[in-house]
Amino acid sequence: MEILILASGSKGNATYLKTKDTHILIDAGISYSKMKAKLLENKIDINIIDTVLLTHEHTDHTIGLKQLLKMQTIKKVYLTQGTYKAIKKDIENDNIINIIKADSPFLVNDTKIHPIMTFHDAKEPIGFLISDDQAKMAYLTDTGYVHKSYYDLLLDLDLYVLEANHHPYLLINSTRPFHLKRRILGDKGHLSNEDAIYLLNQVVKTKKTTFIAAHISEECNSIMEIEKELVKSLKRPDLVDVYFATCEGLKVIKV
Repeated sequence: MEILILASGSKGNATYLKTKDTHILIDAGISYSKMKAKLLENKIDINIIDTVLLTHEHTDHTIGLKQLLKMQTIKKVYLTQGTYKAIKKDIENDNIINIIKADSPFLVNDTKIHPIMTFHDAKEPIGFLISDDQAKMAYLTDTGYVHKSYYDLLLDLDLYVLEANHHPYLLINSTRPFHLKRRILGDKGHLSNEDAIYLLNQVVKTKKTTFIAAHISEECNSIMEIEKELVKSLKRPDLVDVYFATCEGLKVIKV
């Protein structure tokens, strides 16, 4: 399994995932031209992508979808009913649409996808637990919290793409409007650095793993602040390799 984050953050989110027989794009929140260029930088032809998974309808996750779907190579788009209703105007070919629900797993060729309920100010947002015969990963961004009922499912995976969106002090003291601060800090907002490390402490127990810190706020967070929280709070630093995904993306990671 290989993962290439093309972009991550409020300016746009898109991630390429390769398994043995499947080429998946998780979200399409950057322009088609930027997706194509980012993939080519890593010697990947955008036309090889056959499957799209969408987490929710916000434009920083879907702005490039309409142009992407004009590609004849896209065979399936998986999204919830809520997300579909919100972006239906951008989808010209309903034949490729597959409506999914949280906690109803499905297969894409050799790859098992388990949608996970997230808590965000969107119509019906989800994250994903993705596995093949070699590795298992979680993709969880844009959520105010992760329900403890998922902890067993998330236990000792090979890879966690998990948002560490903000440092609460920096957010509260930022110039952002009050309503936006409340939204981000709320149960349907975003995970803080502390929230992300707390979750890792619940699920990383015995197995070596990789943590990609994603959806990092440029104004209300920094890599240094995430590193401080890791040093302060991570219980098993010996088991965790850490990478940081930014608006410019992150190199290919193999698991």
